[in-house]
Amino acid sequence: MAKQKTAYVCIECGAEYSKWQGQCSACKEWNSVQEIRLGASSGASGRNASLSSARSGFAGGLSKQVQDLSEINLQDLPRFSTTFNEFDRVLGGGLVPGSAILIGGNPGA
Repeated sequence: MAKQKTAYVCIECGAEYSKWQGQCSACKEWNSVQEIRLGASSGASGRNASLSSARSGFAGGLSKQVQDLSEINLQDLPRFSTTFNEFDRVLGGGLVPGSAILIGGNPGA
């Protein structure tokens, strides 16, 4: 039998957590983190396993509809400043909670 996957999401700001917590650390609201059930992990192997996990992954747990990139409004995302104005500008206004940023450059530069 496939194991049901669980995630926890703040209903106020959308912050995602792997465990339940009483207060959302992003927006500081109490009792706003709720459990959501994600797709069950299947016993599929190889290419089919990667396709099924891509369709039912954590990031896609809340939205099941395909959207055009032009329909997504990035200005509505909560951001916090790094105190480096140029870096905040490059990031589109600051760091987004839950995002991953890869910084690279030439060694020794």
